[in-house]
Amino acid sequence: MRLAVGGGIGALAGIVVGLLMGASRALNAALGPLFSALYPAPKIAIFPILLMIFGPTESPKIIAVFITTFFIMQINTVSGVWAIDRKLLEAGAAYGATGLARFRHVVLPGAMPFVFSGLKTATGTAVVVVTAVEFTGATTTGLGYLIWNSWRLFIPEKLYVGLVVIGLIGALVTTILSRSEKSLLALAPRALTPTPHHTTPHP
Repeated sequence: MRLAVGGGIGALAGIVVGLLMGASRALNAALGPLFSALYPAPKIAIFPILLMIFGPTESPKIIAVFITTFFIMQINTVSGVWAIDRKLLEAGAAYGATGLARFRHVVLPGAMPFVFSGLKTATGTAVVVVTAVEFTGATTTGLGYLIWNSWRLFIPEKLYVGLVVIGLIGALVTTILSRSEKSLLALAPRALTPTPHHTTPHP
């Protein structure tokens, strides 16, 4: 739950902000330096501050995962937008694709490989973070707590179970993302071709 909620919201927010920053040089100039300063801060080091603010609830854990996935997705999405071939943007403009149509047919498909690459990285990092915050003793639930408590009480069989389950979760999520990526990228060439109603006649 912590991984799904924090990671899901963080990934979505990172993609949206990354697309906006990639499309707007002014917005990137305004937010880029701030994000560059915040991103290197260890997310585990921020966790005690979140505990002081929100107390020993689920919120600090979810927010720690949110922050982790947000920055990774924001950075990858911006890179994806900037990596789009200028000829594709010019072709879209020639067909009259502007605004939402330009975003749908050119920007989003062009940035998709970077988005999925970011999702895979963010998922792995989020698993590490959520496991680490459960090590702190701020909770009595979760795989991280199971591993830590099993080590403390010297119950190796439970410790191994926790490690195996974490590995299975990572493998399952990576498999889902890889298959989704292949399916969506297969549609990208068609998405890059504007539909007829976006075509602007030329004299």
